[in-house]
Amino acid sequence: MPRKKDNEIYSYKLKSGKTRYGFKTYIGIEEATGKSIKVSRQGFATYKDAEQEKMRLKVDGADRVVNKRNAQKREKTVNDVWKIYSESYRLTVRGSTYRHATIVWGSQIAPEFGDNYINHISVDHVQQFANKLARKYVAYSATLNQLRRVIKFAQRRGWAEKDPFDKVVIPRKSLKQSRNNEENFYSKEEVAEFLAAAKNYKLMAYTFFVTLVNLGLRRGEGLALKWSDFDFDKKIVHIQRTVTLDEYGKTTLGPVKNDAGNRFLTVSNSLMDALDTYREAEEPLISEFVFHKPNSPDYYTDYEADNWIRKIFSDNPSLKRITPHGLRHTLATLLYDGDDRITPKDVQYMLGHSKPDMALDIYTHITKKQRQNISSSINNLDFK
Repeated sequence: MPRKKDNEIYSYKLKSGKTRYGFKTYIGIEEATGKSIKVSRQGFATYKDAEQEKMRLKVDGADRVVNKRNAQKREKTVNDVWKIYSESYRLTVRGSTYRHATIVWGSQIAPEFGDNYINHISVDHVQQFANKLARKYVAYSATLNQLRRVIKFAQRRGWAEKDPFDKVVIPRKSLKQSRNNEENFYSKEEVAEFLAAAKNYKLMAYTFFVTLVNLGLRRGEGLALKWSDFDFDKKIVHIQRTVTLDEYGKTTLGPVKNDAGNRFLTVSNSLMDALDTYREAEEPLISEFVFHKPNSPDYYTDYEADNWIRKIFSDNPSLKRITPHGLRHTLATLLYDGDDRITPKDVQYMLGHSKPDMALDIYTHITKKQRQNISSSINNLDFK
């Protein structure tokens, strides 16, 4: 006896003339809401294909179909999740940090993963991305950490089941050659030579770099100094703000980088003398800021400090070239070299680091140099 035709399955013609099949059927009641669930499907090449899919859906039942449908509605791309995550993230970091994160996202992460559904990012894709970053950048781990934070956020919100990073081997070292930071500092003699050149160039630039060397400040911290931050009687200065960028790239004043950056530092006699000379030359004072634009009370941007040091090096090609940040390294190096009582913890406080990593790196470099000196001295001894 021939099988009875299913009235819920229908056929239709494509523009090409080919026949396709579809159906619309009732599959049950959703337990949570009591609603009747009907589904439609089409595009099947044969009547049998449509019939089998209809039977499968009826076996699955209404709840399973609804759950799958809701899951599909919840599917979010990596860019979708970043947009939601970043709204909260921007409230937890400085404007400059948020701006940097958005630049990294737009230039590195979004082109690679942005349109992918976050629940379907494969381990292989992330591994290839990590390897590519390690070949191209020195500080690649920050980019990977940013992507992973977004995936973890998606997991907490139920948009991703697994974290592909759990099975990724993160390259331990970049293949890109980094600048030799071990040489990004001055000896005591080199500092004197650099400051003499700065003094010949401009008194403000000289005083600024003397301040950085003596206090171990970041550029922005030095440029944000106000005369009111100094207690010249007690010879201390309060480091409490910095020149930075907001999330739109506009120069602004902000708090120091972290809680450890808010610190009180001793003002040396040599720095006192330099500031006294500079202040006398500035009289009458037109700004509350120690370093300000010509004939203006406004503070300088970070770029001005870069311009000063470039000009000094340009006028004095024999000088060893370091970065303004290298002057912080210089202070730490000279402290370790000059006093055996100085510990990495002391340097960590002076430089305003929340973690002792950099202070320990410098300490390791100094002790390595000392071991080399000891080895050289022993080799020069002749006990014959």
